[in-house]
Amino acid sequence: MTTDTDTGLTAIELAAMRQADDLCFFHRAGRSYIRAVKRVRPSARQPFAQDVTLEIACDTRWTDYTRQFGQCYPAPEFDAFEMCGMYQDGALATTVAMLRKGDALALRWIYGNKNGHMENAGFRQDVLELHVRRGERRMVFHIADAIGPVSASLMVRSVRAMAAAE
Repeated sequence: MTTDTDTGLTAIELAAMRQADDLCFFHRAGRSYIRAVKRVRPSARQPFAQDVTLEIACDTRWTDYTRQFGQCYPAPEFDAFEMCGMYQDGALATTVAMLRKGDALALRWIYGNKNGHMENAGFRQDVLELHVRRGERRMVFHIADAIGPVSASLMVRSVRAMAAAE
């Protein structure tokens, strides 16, 4: 599935991603987005301090290796979540440092990936990739993956067939 937000990354969104303590990746209600979270702890000087967030709209890409809900299109209804810390020496910080104002972002949610060994063990893998379009250039960054029992709620949850159009 492809959804188009038709907007590029703004300077404020880029700054928020670079200064965030955590980046949360969501797919809810038919849309994907990144939430940049800056942690602010209450103290004697700032007793009402609280975390600050900024939401960044992204396009959606969907791949279903189970083929239960359509491999790529149309995408089913689904919920997905992954949270990653922005550690200065981590791969995510490097990925974010490579982003530029105007980049078009898409989250690719990969559901039910497996090989023979995982299948024999009753496991599956969910994967999250960040796709970046900068003019004619395309870049793909691995963000996270989760491996667990087929019956477990991993990164991608509550997958259900798209409601029929009336």
